Amino acid sequence: MLKHVCYQCACEQDAIVIKQRETFQVKGDPIKVVSDVLTCSVCHTELFSEELDSKNLERAYAEYRNKHNYLSPVQIKEIRSHFGSGRTVATLLGWSQATLVRYEGGAIPDASHHDQLLRLHDEPNYIKALIDQRGYKLK
Repeated sequence: MLKHVCYQCACEQDAIVIKQRETFQVKGDPIKVVSDVLTCSVCHTELFSEELDSKNLERAYAEYRNKHNYLSPVQIKEIRSHFGSGRTVATLLGWSQATLVRYEGGAIPDASHHDQLLRLHDEPNYIKALIDQRGYKLK
């Protein structure tokens, strides 16, 4: 068992992880997942765990992606690596490189950005259209 400070008990207590259904708002959509929640083994108060909270949010994002047929961060990375550097892909899409990095890191893309990523993924000729449109911006 792990020791954590329980503010309800006002001392350090053993802590346990329980499974609990939670609803996260992802892009305005309520997403239900089974979360891991750290609790005091004495009074059962929920305790903060950054690591568990991050994993629970990742579960909610994955469920959102599944529900709305969004590409995963791994698929987005594959798209980028297929077409070159992040800077090149971001420039052709008209985005900042930081935006692409956020999506590769797990952030949920805006709908219009996701549509562009899907086109890159599904339509081989889309990259030609992007080069015609923004290729002059590449060094």
